[in-house]
Amino acid sequence: MTTQPPPLNQPPAAPTIKPHYVAVNGQATGPHDEVALRAMIARGELKRDTLVWAEGMTDWTAAGTVEALAPLLASLPPEVRFDPKAFMIGSWRGDPVPAQIEGFTSAQVQGTATYTADGKLRINGKMSGTSIYGQYIVLTISGEGTYKAEMQGSKQIVITPVVALTYSAPGGGGGVDQMTAPFVITILDNNTVADEQGYKSYRMQ
Repeated sequence: MTTQPPPLNQPPAAPTIKPHYVAVNGQATGPHDEVALRAMIARGELKRDTLVWAEGMTDWTAAGTVEALAPLLASLPPEVRFDPKAFMIGSWRGDPVPAQIEGFTSAQVQGTATYTADGKLRINGKMSGTSIYGQYIVLTISGEGTYKAEMQGSKQIVITPVVALTYSAPGGGGGVDQMTAPFVITILDNNTVADEQGYKSYRMQ
């Protein structure tokens, strides 16, 4: 039995996926037809978390949640979700942070934060100052509590601590404070993060 080709005047099959706009580096590009979308996937420009929009959609949406794009994205390897809590586990030594203490020409605060797998956070540090008489430890800082870690974008982690801090002066005195304000750190590499002021912390080996 011989298979006959279709008539030359037969209209081409309608595309199965309508054109979509794709966000690339924060800019809307397109609209892209199915062939172009497949090419963007091959180049790594279109992933499951890439924002897309097509006629009929109310807003920009992650491609992985768009049913029409599921056949195209099926070729991508399974998505591995980053676990910010797992990343933070361990002890982190911070850069010295400048401080002001009356009677001292210079002062700084430096500490270590230890994050555990069960959500516990321990902080140890000291405030030291330099005067005409030498360098002194003005306060020692310690505290224990809990924390939550959540992703903000692809490189930032929001840490929400609940830690009771104790301040002790060598000569007596001190105080207690609650550390509850969330703060944001940016991942620089597997062993280095930076806070919102640019001060770095390093994973202790």
